[in-house]
Amino acid sequence: MIPRVSGFSIAELELREPDSGWGLFEIGQVNWSTESGRLDVVMSDNLGELCLSFVEPISFRSQDEGDMIDYWAVRQDEDIDVAPLYSIEKSAYLAGLSGNAVSSFNGKLSHWLVAGNNQCVEVITYAENCPTVVETERY
Repeated sequence: MIPRVSGFSIAELELREPDSGWGLFEIGQVNWSTESGRLDVVMSDNLGELCLSFVEPISFRSQDEGDMIDYWAVRQDEDIDVAPLYSIEKSAYLAGLSGNAVSSFNGKLSHWLVAGNNQCVEVITYAENCPTVVETERY
């Protein structure tokens, strides 16, 4: 049985509050580098840019935030506030990856959701590889 989406948690990462009415940033770029083994998600608002970096992600995908109704319903059911970054305990994406992978994974996997005004990026990493954030102010 594929698990439904559950276990939304606002990620414990120091992010400033977005300068927008929705409480989210605009996602402007998603950059994957095989050379560095890093996935960078660049978000912005009127105050500047934030870059969330994921080291050696197992998998990632980007989609329109409107196509993720199940995610938003669960977040609301679990009474979790709107935030730019969540960790998700169970999802079909995580279960499908864990159960159908050709290679075996050595360790626990984590599912991250970067939520933006215009799109969302889901990232699967090893649990010990928490994202980092770099902020650039707009002058």
